[in-house]
Amino acid sequence: MKHHWSIYLDTNVYCRPLDNQNDRRINIEAKAFLEIVTAAERGNLMI
Repeated sequence: MKHHWSIYLDTNVYCRPLDNQNDRRINIEAKAFLEIVTAAERGNLMI
């Protein structure tokens, strides 16, 4: 049985990949956001 997850994101997360990636925390948040988007594109969750 496949589980479907819904993820609710704050609007500022959508800009995270465009922020200064030299800051470690921003870089981690940007990578996490991109993983979430990839999972949504694959149908594993819904944003």
